[in-house]
Amino acid sequence: MVETQPISFPNWKAALRAAGLTPGVADGFEREIITFLRACKQRHAAVTVRWIKVYLAGLEGPAADGAREALRWFVRAARRAPAGPAPSGGTPRPLAPSRRLAVPLPAQADLRR
Repeated sequence: MVETQPISFPNWKAALRAAGLTPGVADGFEREIITFLRACKQRHAAVTVRWIKVYLAGLEGPAADGAREALRWFVRAARRAPAGPAPSGGTPRPLAPSRRLAVPLPAQADLRR
């Protein structure tokens, strides 16, 4: 996975509940992931490995450790998750390359281009 490739994982909550983590760990991961996703939304930034690294660099202490573990789980689980259901309900299909390229980079959005 390229660091700048957007990560799409709409069913992450269901995957987290099915991951077999203890309830306390799962709840902590959920809080950390929601906080990160909220930060992405506020900054109009796509969820990418590069943005996760920038986000984690701004955290300190135990908060950074918890967020790092939660987001590490998120990325690994997203890589294992199917790309999405096929229109016929059959085998999942990957996103078309044109859809992946259609996501504007944060700098482009700031310049209104």
